[in-house]
Amino acid sequence: MSTSRNFTARMVAGILLLNLVVIGLAAFSIYEDRFEHEARARVTVQNLSLLLEREVSSVFDRIDLTLHIVVDEIEEQIKAGKLNESRLNTSLKHHQTHLTEVTSLRVTDAKGRVRYGEGVLSGTVVDLSDREHFILQRGNPKAGLVIAKPVQERISKEWAIPVSRRLNRPDGTFAGIVDVNIPVAYVVRKFSSLNLGKHGLATLRSKDHISIARYPEAQDGGGAVGQFALSDQLRSLLKDNPDSVTYVAPSPTDRIERTFSYHKLAAYPLYVVVGLATQDTLNEWWRDTTQTVVVVLLFSLMTVLFSRMVLRSWRSQLRISEALRESEQRWSSALEGGGFAVWDWDIETGELHISKLGMQMFGYAEDEGLNHIDKWEERRHPDDKAQVRALMKDHFRSQSSNFDADFRMRCKDGNWKWVRTRGMVVRRDAQGRPQRMIGTYVDISDRQQRESELRLASAVFNIADEAMVVTNPQNEIISVNPAFTIVTGYAPEEAIGRNPNMLSAKTHSKAFYQALWTQLVETGSWSGEVLNRKKSGEVYVEWLSIKRVLDDKGQLTHHVAVFSDITARKAAEGRIRHLAMHDALTDLPNRTLLTERIEQAIVRARREQSRLGLMYFDLDQFKPINDSLGHEVGDLLLKAVARRAVDCVRESDTVARIGGDEFVVLLPVLAEERDALMVAEKIRAALNQPFQVAGNTLNISTSIGLTIYPEHGVDEQMLTRNADAAMYQAKTQGRNRVVVYQPGM
Repeated sequence: MSTSRNFTARMVAGILLLNLVVIGLAAFSIYEDRFEHEARARVTVQNLSLLLEREVSSVFDRIDLTLHIVVDEIEEQIKAGKLNESRLNTSLKHHQTHLTEVTSLRVTDAKGRVRYGEGVLSGTVVDLSDREHFILQRGNPKAGLVIAKPVQERISKEWAIPVSRRLNRPDGTFAGIVDVNIPVAYVVRKFSSLNLGKHGLATLRSKDHISIARYPEAQDGGGAVGQFALSDQLRSLLKDNPDSVTYVAPSPTDRIERTFSYHKLAAYPLYVVVGLATQDTLNEWWRDTTQTVVVVLLFSLMTVLFSRMVLRSWRSQLRISEALRESEQRWSSALEGGGFAVWDWDIETGELHISKLGMQMFGYAEDEGLNHIDKWEERRHPDDKAQVRALMKDHFRSQSSNFDADFRMRCKDGNWKWVRTRGMVVRRDAQGRPQRMIGTYVDISDRQQRESELRLASAVFNIADEAMVVTNPQNEIISVNPAFTIVTGYAPEEAIGRNPNMLSAKTHSKAFYQALWTQLVETGSWSGEVLNRKKSGEVYVEWLSIKRVLDDKGQLTHHVAVFSDITARKAAEGRIRHLAMHDALTDLPNRTLLTERIEQAIVRARREQSRLGLMYFDLDQFKPINDSLGHEVGDLLLKAVARRAVDCVRESDTVARIGGDEFVVLLPVLAEERDALMVAEKIRAALNQPFQVAGNTLNISTSIGLTIYPEHGVDEQMLTRNADAAMYQAKTQGRNRVVVYQPGM
């Protein structure tokens, strides 16, 4: 009786202590989990605000760049004395098509009247003189980029953010503004793309803490567009940290507690605010806490029920203590095997008992009668049987302390499943022969699949034609494939541990690499052409692709770069382009390249208000030479003519062959007409000198027609047509002369 009371007391004390320990561990886990969720929320909201700051900054960067370009174009035209309305409207329309985030790109005069831009109708007056941004620009020559408070469009009634820059006359006086309107709805849509949860919010504020945009949108007060929004808590925090603040507080508009991150834009007088609701960030914690509490309660209930069951059956168990010890040995042996599905094999009879979980693992019910070792042997994969038997035999002979094998078993549905079994002989007869064995099954199909995928990835890495490099977060090379050695000449041991810049040919600027790393960090990848240097010193062109590899928490673990040598392809492309743009016989520019250069020269001459010269000439009496001495001699003569003509002009000039014995000379920089005449006479005199070609002394002359931009034409077609007419006039007048184009030719 005393033994029963002592056992009962020990049982109750043990169960109570166990429950207290479990409850304590659960409480500690709940507390730690909440702390982790709150810390994760702070990091998340800081990352979101930083991401939002970069996206908003990029929008204003593009807009400011466009405004700079338009201001420069207009001020150049003002300086020239006249605004070209058609050209200006075309330019504004072109720029606006690249600014999808704005609704209008307009130009006003000094009185605030919109004069140019999309939607400006003849006879319609749109006056911006009362707008805040116009008044600021008019009164401050150094205002720069002005981002005004949101205003309601007068027609659409939609809220928009005016952004403008000032126009100045050459004397520095105010000439108007160039402005765009960014719809507040566009900013709200950008905010809505963030994963803020059900009750999260994002706002854009001015430096005066005026609400510019908010998601979700507020209809009035407390965060609505154009309203002042700054809590006392935030005002206090901003005194010490004016650029970036993270804090937890209830929102003054809806009283929902949120974790806020307040971030100032680096280049603009704006702030972004992102808030994640505590109830959203702790949803998962509440679910986990509820599950933990339920599990602890179930555990406590199960321990109480278990203790009652043990206490009620304890006396009866005393009568079968031997059976109980045997059962305890079975389960403790199974736990030593470290698995989930338990099996118990009577080696002498072949009887095999597999737990319910083990039967379910292979798709069978407990009562399907698979209780003999032979039935399971039949289900083992034929390729694995010999290995398993050998391992089993070693264990039976006590050559191994445990039986441990991986093999495939056929399930009820016919599929094969990889399992790992561990076990040991727990009873032997007097002669040491095994009688009983206990062990476990563990499903390792997923692990085998992962290992197979890793082997495949390793094979691809090693046999790929493209060079591959893997670096750690510190950008130190940790692995290269064989193709890397083929392309660069560096063996793996020469590259591992070094920075990939060991390959740099030092031809790219610092700005190039800064842009590369910026895109890689922001987008996760970069690709493009890079000039690098092989171990031999040879510089080559490679096509390089780099990707960032992140873990489940978004932390950088590796960089992976893939590249290939495209030097030969680039050289072939250069040769093809040269052949397409040059005459095959003389290697002079052909008609296509000539036309391109003439158009470029006209654009520059128009911009600089300068002149250019264009002359056409062909060879007098070339056909008799070609007919009498043959085409080979004619071709050699044409090459000699090309060399003499090139020797008569500057490097900046162009000598082109456009067919047969017709040549064109472009003088893109010309001070006076007489300068062009001097060059033409120089060419005529040079070609009048005898040519020694294939043992023949050949005498030819040339007829030259000359046109001057802009007197004889303002575009390529007019200049070439008039130069050709002047050349034929030179032939008509007796050849071997230079004729300047005159109207009526």
